[in-house]
Amino acid sequence: MITIPLRELVSVDWEEPDEKPWPENRPVYVIRDGETVFYVGRTSQGISYRVGEHLGLWGRTPGAPSEVGRLILENMPESGSWQVDLMTRRDCHDEYLRDPDASTAERAMIRKLRPCLNRQSNPNPSRLPDCYRPYAEEKDLAMQKAARSLHIPYTRRRLPGA
Repeated sequence: MITIPLRELVSVDWEEPDEKPWPENRPVYVIRDGETVFYVGRTSQGISYRVGEHLGLWGRTPGAPSEVGRLILENMPESGSWQVDLMTRRDCHDEYLRDPDASTAERAMIRKLRPCLNRQSNPNPSRLPDCYRPYAEEKDLAMQKAARSLHIPYTRRRLPGA
């Protein structure tokens, strides 16, 4: 497992990366702040690209951050110190999974860690602690400012429990 501070991924030049600066053989990632696990995902594009997708820079929903992307933006600059764990499929295995594919490894980590924002394969997600919840209009204005500073188009979307 490799752990990278989130700021190293959000401070790159925000163009779709041609190169993958982080090892490609680590398809599963965990976004967390210490013991609070926000999200477990997988990527075949590289982690810099995937974080850009979460922030709404490109990919499936350009201009509309995902739930984890919105949480990152709403908690800037503190979210820069959050950690991203890059994991191999073997890092995710347990005694029942000898050599899982990336999708199976992702699901195993979701079940094990119970991240706050994963809905699929997570029948009992952890509660998002209050200290990360948005602060209505003041927080929305701060998020708009943070998005502008990163040159990210901003579309308001509500987080669960917000």
